[in-house]
Amino acid sequence: MDMIETDATPSAPGSNEKVTHDDPNNEEQTTYRNTSGKKKSKGKPTNLTKNVFYVNNCNGVHFGEKRTVIIETKGDRKTRKKPVGMPESVLKLTQNEEELQTETINLIKSHVGENWRDVFRALNYSDQEIDQQEYLHHLSGIAEIVYQLLLDWKRNKPDEATLGKLVSALWNSGEEDAVQQILSSK
Repeated sequence: MDMIETDATPSAPGSNEKVTHDDPNNEEQTTYRNTSGKKKSKGKPTNLTKNVFYVNNCNGVHFGEKRTVIIETKGDRKTRKKPVGMPESVLKLTQNEEELQTETINLIKSHVGENWRDVFRALNYSDQEIDQQEYLHHLSGIAEIVYQLLLDWKRNKPDEATLGKLVSALWNSGEEDAVQQILSSK
């Protein structure tokens, strides 16, 4: 038995062996031969680089994009206005004991702004009751939620649903625009 000497070295199982062939068209063709003997042909090889980082006992190491998330609490968002002294005309309205009319509800529903939740808390609604109405009418907007909550207040608590209590809740919650709408209609 004759022995043939080569400069080949054995490769580990599963590794690929790179064989380069010269093509008559001056294109280099690379063939990878794996241990199972199957051939994979590829065109020009791509240059792939691999970076390995070893990080030990470090804090605040970040790889990739930087993303910033800002989370605000309700108090951080906006400083509250200082309560403005109540004018005489508004003070008269807060003492009004007449039953809340549907026309008044229609008038102010679109003038109640960002403090609408505080208005209904002042009218003794729980956060769960407010959330339920918001869930039911969220597609229609805040004006519809305010309208539905005021109708609910009028229907379920007719003794409490007075113009004076509504004006007081609106004013103390910072919804002076809605109070001005009521004043202009009187």
